[in-house]
Amino acid sequence: MINKEYIPIPRLLSHHTNINAVKSILISGDGTNKEICFRAYDNLSKNDANEIKLGKELLNIIVNRIKENKWGSFLTQATNYENTGSISFTESSSTLHMKEEYGNIRLDFDLRNVETDRLFFSKCEYVYIKDINQYANELFNELKNIRTNLRDDFANLFPKFAILELDILRKPLFIKEPKWEEEKEWRRIVEFKGRDTDTLIDNHKRYKNVYYPASCLKNISI
Repeated sequence: MINKEYIPIPRLLSHHTNINAVKSILISGDGTNKEICFRAYDNLSKNDANEIKLGKELLNIIVNRIKENKWGSFLTQATNYENTGSISFTESSSTLHMKEEYGNIRLDFDLRNVETDRLFFSKCEYVYIKDINQYANELFNELKNIRTNLRDDFANLFPKFAILELDILRKPLFIKEPKWEEEKEWRRIVEFKGRDTDTLIDNHKRYKNVYYPASCLKNISI
């Protein structure tokens, strides 16, 4: 189940929305190279909250295995997943479901040169609830195999170990149930921290603005 291949950002990713949101996206910019403005709303106010619970269940299984083996790992300190917001994009063609669920206006973007921090921008994974234990065990066993051989080949294996830990750390933010798989979602994550001056409120929901240069927008269709 583990996908070890690096997934490049597609040439075009789309965002489906409605006319009011389009106006906000296109006119709420903040100067040069910040002409496009998205609101990344609190995940707790969206369906993403249930998905984060699913991802945290995966992480908790791995963390418990780590504790049983008495390893030191920053994964045991992983928290704060609920204090996140997100923007969703799709690499899928428009479907009736997407138009009804999100809006019938489609914005196409080329984000390959602006979304360089892949820790907070990634394609979602689709995992059945019944498969969470199996997936967690596969990830743990992969960690264990690398860790077991660290002393013999530290220079080559430690980077792989660190990257895998980071990948596991971020998984609660990018896991969805397969019933949404047709969306082929990519997600941009933001974090809400304490008294951030850039954390805003709209109708009792937290959000942060995420800006892109106008050159990223390639097409608008209805």
